[in-house]
Amino acid sequence: MDSQTQQKGAPLPRRLTEAGERLVAEAAAKHGVSVDATSALLLAIIEGNGHQAQFNHPDLGGMGQWLTGGMLMIGDMFNNSLKAKISALADNLARAAIQEPMLIEPARPPSLSTNSSTSSHWPKDLGPPSTTGSQNQMHYAVFPASRRLAIVTDGHMTIYDTQTHVISGLAQQQGSGQSLTLTSQHGPVPLSSLQRVHHIDPQQSPPEPVSKESDVVREEPGSEVSTAVPAQDRPSRARIEDDHAAIFAKIEGLSDLYEKKIITAEEYAVRKAELLDRL
Repeated sequence: MDSQTQQKGAPLPRRLTEAGERLVAEAAAKHGVSVDATSALLLAIIEGNGHQAQFNHPDLGGMGQWLTGGMLMIGDMFNNSLKAKISALADNLARAAIQEPMLIEPARPPSLSTNSSTSSHWPKDLGPPSTTGSQNQMHYAVFPASRRLAIVTDGHMTIYDTQTHVISGLAQQQGSGQSLTLTSQHGPVPLSSLQRVHHIDPQQSPPEPVSKESDVVREEPGSEVSTAVPAQDRPSRARIEDDHAAIFAKIEGLSDLYEKKIITAEEYAVRKAELLDRL
């Protein structure tokens, strides 16, 4: 029997301040979206630091994801008018969230467990988690910005690549195997299908600091010296956003071809998956 993940240890729903409620009311009226959906989208954008949002609301086309720069995916993928409305609403809310930081009431950071021996801190380089939860001795967090899923069991943390999945929850199959299943926009996804990319023991001590003498690289004959990528060769945020926008534009084009019956549903699914893998 499947047991839905309990949200013990997950942060309590954030509450809007008076300024946040005013913004929601004005934006909802301006864009013709319900107050409840607008509030849910604003909270998701704030959790994404004003640059991305992961949401799930019937008035927003179901499960979806928005990224700054106009990139948007919703469950109702062929409803172009709704996508345009949500995109305009998200841009409006994102600008306000960046300009006005006091839109939600401050909250105390949650602990993963009341038992200090099993508590853990999520790696900061993964970004802010969109979903957290715990069940029995297992804790998890989803990081859409870095496309990672972190699971802590018995004091050990394992990181998985979520690929194109937008994960909204996790269920544990009770029994001898206790297999885990994720809830994705593609349906149930077994944890075993995801690639494990990192494994961390939170109890381990941090590595010793590097001494100043070791900062000097001594090149020995026949040795290989690795060099860092120059800053000018690293992709900028604007370049990454442009690349993502081009990919989403191609997906929109595929949707048009599918609606016009120029390509089959199978061809559409394969090409769309290939494009999403490039994000």
